[in-house]
Amino acid sequence: VAWSLFWIVFLGLAAFDLCCLAPRRSSDGRGVASRPHVHCTFWFCVGLLFNVGVWATLGPESAIAWLDGYILEYLLSLDNVFFFHVVFKTYATPADQVYKGLFLGILGAVVLRLAFYGIGSGVFH
Repeated sequence: VAWSLFWIVFLGLAAFDLCCLAPRRSSDGRGVASRPHVHCTFWFCVGLLFNVGVWATLGPESAIAWLDGYILEYLLSLDNVFFFHVVFKTYATPADQVYKGLFLGILGAVVLRLAFYGIGSGVFH
């Protein structure tokens, strides 16, 4: 049940991201309108809401451990942003395609991490 709920919420949030948070062409048609502060704030709050769920189901110790890991991962992701910036600049990626590359790259990273966690869990247990 928990995994089913996880996948429903994950896919729903990914769809919301694509439909509502993705950059759109500006009204004058010249550039891409982007709201990165809204985007970052939304996803950070989603993580904090998940932490509230961890607190409610597993207790404060687990919630604090999860929050520590979340903040660490958030800080470590900053170097990935720099790397993406360098790659997009090097290959002269059009501005309207950058979001697609970021979205698919992050989605791929999430799927691969889940796969490796599953494989690692099976190997070590």
